[in-house]
Amino acid sequence: MKKTQAAYFPVYIDTKRHVERLSLEERGRLFTALYEFAVSGEYDEPENPATDMALSFMTAQMERDFDKLEKTREINSENGKKGGAPKNNRNAKKQPKTTETTKEKEEENNKEEYKYDNEDDNKEENKEKNTPPEGGAAERELKEIVDSFNSICYSLPKVAKLTESRRSAVRNAKAMLGDKSFAELFGYVQRSDFLTGRKGSWRASFDWIMQPEHIVKILEKNYDNGDTGGFGSRGGIAARKNPYCILDDIPEIADPPEV
Repeated sequence: MKKTQAAYFPVYIDTKRHVERLSLEERGRLFTALYEFAVSGEYDEPENPATDMALSFMTAQMERDFDKLEKTREINSENGKKGGAPKNNRNAKKQPKTTETTKEKEEENNKEEYKYDNEDDNKEENKEKNTPPEGGAAERELKEIVDSFNSICYSLPKVAKLTESRRSAVRNAKAMLGDKSFAELFGYVQRSDFLTGRKGSWRASFDWIMQPEHIVKILEKNYDNGDTGGFGSRGGIAARKNPYCILDDIPEIADPPEV
């Protein structure tokens, strides 16, 4: 894009949801690149895929805004040329000279034009923005994690659809895992007779595993065979029926003596 003479560029509220997903450092890189694009028409491509995706649709909107501003200026310029008083016509009203005040009013009018002209564009674009792009790196990673679960945890119900709530849960789980991988997490689950329902009628689900308190207990191997995740090594009937009960502090009941 060629250099623009615009004194500002608008940032639309509907981009807030995408920007909030970035770290503070990546947000700084994003807006630095936007300023570079507004001034020179170019920017250095960021390494972070999420930042690059945000830049792609934000700079595309900026190009449309700058084109509309340029067309508005051209129209105003042509109207100004046509509005001059005819020569030798003393009765014609002379057009007022352009002053700093009229330029400021023109800038204000342009801002209003941005607001109303882009409403229809934003409505259509929001439909696409609400769904992550199929080819995005972040979306591919989420799908790979779900595929890993379906492959490793073959004893559990498979995930058929990646909903927005599940996307959010996976992102939170990734932050909790630290240097651990999802493959390790799912491996612990599949090896557990308790979590897979090999001992008992209940079994875990993907959504249950993604809950932070359950991730911690899985990584601490509380559900390994011989341990029922804080329900005691024997595990009472109530504990097996309701895996959300926390009976860690209750001592085990000894077996009755043989008669």
